[in-house]
This record gives sequence, C-alpha cells and structure tokens, in this order.
Amino acid sequence: DRPVTSSVIFALSSITDWLDGYLARRWDIASDFGAFLDPVADKLMVSTALILLTGKQLVLQFAAAATAETATTALKITNHHNILIAIPTSIILAREIAVSALREWMAQRNQRNAVKVGWQGKLKTATTMVAITILLLSTSTEPTTS
Repeated sequence: DRPVTSSVIFALSSITDWLDGYLARRWDIASDFGAFLDPVADKLMVSTALILLTGKQLVLQFAAAATAETATTALKITNHHNILIAIPTSIILAREIAVSALREWMAQRNQRNAVKVGWQGKLKTATTMVAITILLLSTSTEPTTS
C-alpha cells in the first residue's frame, strides 16, 4: 500500500535525522558543517513531502473532476481541496525560507548564536515530522467526488 510505504519511509528518515543529531551531541562529535547541514536536510525533507502531498491532491482532484457530472461541480471540488492543502503548505514553506534567511543574515553579522536552534525549534520539527507522517499515511490514492 503506497500511503503506508511512503509514511514508513518518511518516519524512518525522521527518526534517523533525530538519531544522528542525538549521537553527535552525545559522543561530542558535532561539527559546524553538521550543525549547518541538519536544518537544511530537515527543510528539504519537509518541503519535498509537502509539495508531493499538494501535487498528489491536485492529481486526485483532477481525476475526480474528470468523472464529475458538470464542469462547475468539478471546479468546486478541485478548488476546495487545493486550497485546503496549498495554503498550509505555502505558510510552512514561507516560514522555513524566512528562518533560513534570518539565520544566514545573522551568521554574516557574526551573531549566529542569537538564532541558535533551541528546544522550541526541535519540538516544532518533531511535530511537523509526525504530522507529515500521519498525512502521508492517511492520504487516499483514490479520487473522490465529495
């Protein structure tokens, strides 16, 4: 089943992402490059999953629109579902880009510690990873017309 497979792959990726950071701190082998690359990897993983979820919904809705009774009904179905997926995706991606830009700007001003990742950021990342795992698991592969 594709939703289960994609959800398991994303969950395992999230767990290994957490594990490598945990082990690097525990064994005191953290590096500046690793500290830089970890948030980049998180953002790539999250943005890719969100874009794929948005694209999947779009394709499913077009398939549903093709089987709908009228063009008006098809348009309402497509617009309703696209907005429900696209708006949160856009907000999350905009926030991720803004945070990355802020960190880069502060690093150029030699104030990187002012925007250092804290426990709140780690909690946000964990919550996002769990939410995307659930979304991937619950996403139907069949188009619906309701």
